[in-house]
Amino acid sequence: MIGSQCLEHIPDTDHVMEEVNRILKPGGYFLVSVPNQAALAYIMMMLFTLNPPMNMVSDKYYGLGNVFSTQRWQKSTEYGTEGHGHLRLFATRAMNDLLKIYGFKVISNHGGTWGVPFVGRFLAKIFPYYGLFTIVLAEKK
Repeated sequence: MIGSQCLEHIPDTDHVMEEVNRILKPGGYFLVSVPNQAALAYIMMMLFTLNPPMNMVSDKYYGLGNVFSTQRWQKSTEYGTEGHGHLRLFATRAMNDLLKIYGFKVISNHGGTWGVPFVGRFLAKIFPYYGLFTIVLAEKK
């Protein structure tokens, strides 16, 4: 089963995890990807008091708290996606804990790109906990 960039938008992640556990057979795999709030790029942004793009503070306006956002102050209704913001923020370790508590064994962690041209993927392989998103492969016990 694959869950890609959706778990952070769902209000009841516990229900989702219960359902994934219910429908997967023992030995079945769950590959899940979520934005990583512990990404080194986001940590650096917060050190300079900038709100990372994934941490939306409003469902109506984009880019609040980030003077470099290309969508700053724009209403989300312009894009027809009002209320689309991330409801949950994950770090790789938190995603691993969520999987474990719902009966999964974490097989591997992979970091998404670092957002740096040419070397982003390379850095994500070496330091998977600091990529812009995290990819976790887990097996149902």
